[in-house]
Amino acid sequence: MLILGLTKVPLVLAAISSACAPTLSTHGRSVQILSEYPSAECRELGEVTSKASGGISHNDDLARSTRIRNAAGELGANYVKVDGERSNGNFCTNARGDLTLDCPGDLVGTALRCP
Repeated sequence: MLILGLTKVPLVLAAISSACAPTLSTHGRSVQILSEYPSAECRELGEVTSKASGGISHNDDLARSTRIRNAAGELGANYVKVDGERSNGNFCTNARGDLTLDCPGDLVGTALRCP
């Protein structure tokens, strides 16, 4: 019978959760995430989304960021402007009216090719 000490449980859980996390693709590595257009010369390539995993944590935000960068990279983008989150067709904002990552939902953005 194998008994894990309590000090080893966090390491096992971290290994399990990191094994399920998406990894950046070759194209996704060249995509930067922004909240506004970096240049007027940018060309919009299309909308990209990253499905929410249903949790609210740093790992969920990181996974959604990785997925949206990969999706934008597949379109040939070098930037993705995050437009907001969509949950049941609505974008989420915080109390000040700023876009926020505090509510679970699909991350929605615009893939951009900029000089």
